Amino acid sequence: MKKTVTFEEKLRVEEDGSLAPGTSREVAVELTIPAESLRLWWPHKLLLLGEHSGINQGPHLYTARFTATETIAKEYADSSKQRAYSAYSSLSVPCGIRTVGSWFDPVTQGRAFSINGVKIYLEGGNWIATDALLRYATHPDRYLDEVGLHVSMGFNLIRVWGGGLVETRDFYDSCNTLGVLVYQELQMTGDNNGRWAGSYDWPLDQSAYLRNARDSFKRLRRHPSLLLVGGGNELSPQELNPPPYIAQGLIALANELLPPGVTYIASSMAPQNYSQPFDWTYAMAPNDGNYGLNWLGTYWSDRNPGLEGARNVSIAFQPEIGNAAVPMSRRGLARFLSPSAMEAIPLPGATFDSADPAWVYHKYLGMTTTVTTEDDSNGDSANSAETMLCNSPETAARCARAAIKPQISTSTMIYDHVYAYGPADSTMATAEMG
Repeated sequence: MKKTVTFEEKLRVEEDGSLAPGTSREVAVELTIPAESLRLWWPHKLLLLGEHSGINQGPHLYTARFTATETIAKEYADSSKQRAYSAYSSLSVPCGIRTVGSWFDPVTQGRAFSINGVKIYLEGGNWIATDALLRYATHPDRYLDEVGLHVSMGFNLIRVWGGGLVETRDFYDSCNTLGVLVYQELQMTGDNNGRWAGSYDWPLDQSAYLRNARDSFKRLRRHPSLLLVGGGNELSPQELNPPPYIAQGLIALANELLPPGVTYIASSMAPQNYSQPFDWTYAMAPNDGNYGLNWLGTYWSDRNPGLEGARNVSIAFQPEIGNAAVPMSRRGLARFLSPSAMEAIPLPGATFDSADPAWVYHKYLGMTTTVTTEDDSNGDSANSAETMLCNSPETAARCARAAIKPQISTSTMIYDHVYAYGPADSTMATAEMG
């Protein structure tokens, strides 16, 4: 059997060998590409200055063609009629050429990355399959459109969350084409792997899990968009999660199969407190969040705004933040809420505990921020939450437009992010806004 690799129809490598029916083996082929004709794959949005100016040619892709050919002799009774014919199988694969670097940055106190030797600032979003039943979400056109939305938002990274799936070839082809980097997590999350629920021993068939991981690493490694592979979402503590057998196996697989520079990190976040040391070789961040709306008075001034206790903490890579999100139209809400629930739209200041049960079932998160401040000993309200909100240069215009006065006490204000943008005749009118 002859194996042939053709790169852009210009470079060709052939190798002879044999392969028995029903068997398989790996073949390594090495190509030498002239440097003067090489075009690198770059993520979109990476502006190169100084010595690197002008070399970013975008997410350039080549085509590699793999062909296996078997020459078979056809036997006839009449020897004069003997002849040979060929059977072959062929596969064309788009591929990109780039280098990845990763190291500990002493300034940010966390992991940093480079592409083709150029440091990159990562801005991205979390990805969970956009159709939970995978009826439509795996169509190539939809992948291209949805990855394209990330490009339109200015993102250059997608984190594929560990509670989802190891994404498909079409997803990665879209990221390769559009120049979006990928942080891919394996199928493990603290939500059911012992940290908050389930068991630290899960998955029960750990050998099968590692076989699955081996296949995933092989499937992913050719994609130039692959930046980072994670063991899972919010796994902790380090000695238990992932289970030791899996933890050791994944490190071995990563060293064996992942391309040079592509890093394996066990967890997205740990230890979720600031009293224990942060291990940048185990997790991407010491904590993640916050998961609500931020008060504008501190959003631009605080480090890690809204993340309690983290004002003086360095978080170089933030794996996730969250926010309240509901369809802001009456028609959208009515598609999944009952008429009685529609009449019980939570009012400003409602919480997860006080909202209507139907809203709580759908994980209601109030569109409010509670700000707690302290007045001075003379009772002067110059430092009160209300004054700080409306005297801040960043928020003065918004306060001027607010039709409903904030609910305020001597120390606490509930700042409503919906009602501050204009008057509402009724709760239903608010639902119809937008």
